[in-house]
Amino acid sequence: MTPIRVLLVDDHTIFRQGTANALRLMGGVEVIGEADNGQDAVDMARCLRPDVVLMDLSLPGMNGLEATRLIVESVPSTRVIMLTFMDDEANLVAAVQAGAKGYLLKSVAPEELWVHVRAAATGEMPISGSLTMKLVGALAQRQLLGENPGALSLTARERELIKLVAEGKSNPEIARGMFMSVSTVKLHLHNILQKLNLHSRAELIAMVARTGMLDA
Repeated sequence: MTPIRVLLVDDHTIFRQGTANALRLMGGVEVIGEADNGQDAVDMARCLRPDVVLMDLSLPGMNGLEATRLIVESVPSTRVIMLTFMDDEANLVAAVQAGAKGYLLKSVAPEELWVHVRAAATGEMPISGSLTMKLVGALAQRQLLGENPGALSLTARERELIKLVAEGKSNPEIARGMFMSVSTVKLHLHNILQKLNLHSRAELIAMVARTGMLDA
């Protein structure tokens, strides 16, 4: 199996190198580069075209949000995951708006980080469990999404799946809970996003909060 190519971006050398070593030990992941500032991160992403970028928020010069925005614009196939100590709603929402496909706290265990990196590479959006409901509330409060009439066409099965997504469940967890394959979960999610004219898990979670679907 082709390893997942990862670019690490953090201005703390010890943390960056420790993370790189931990990922290498677990296999299936190739750390192809390390950057300690935002501009180098953008340049390296454009050159190396990694599958996943692990991006710190606080960087010298260009910050992690701006670097994320530029990477997403110039290398759309690359999925950026914020890896930070900051667990506040403002940075969480700003990261999603910048195009980040995940938001993890640096307290995450190495084994869990490895799982999240692999999940992100397959299209999932990893968010630290403690932050999921913060994202729901923050996105809804800022009214990033309008009411969506497409919700009326959702089946009972699709509504059940949406609730699990809003609870922060991963695709494998949803598959086990609903007694279906991971590929079937992905197909349902694709159909749901199309029905609702949404583009990501984050937008789906926000819509759930706005429409009260969790209370249905």
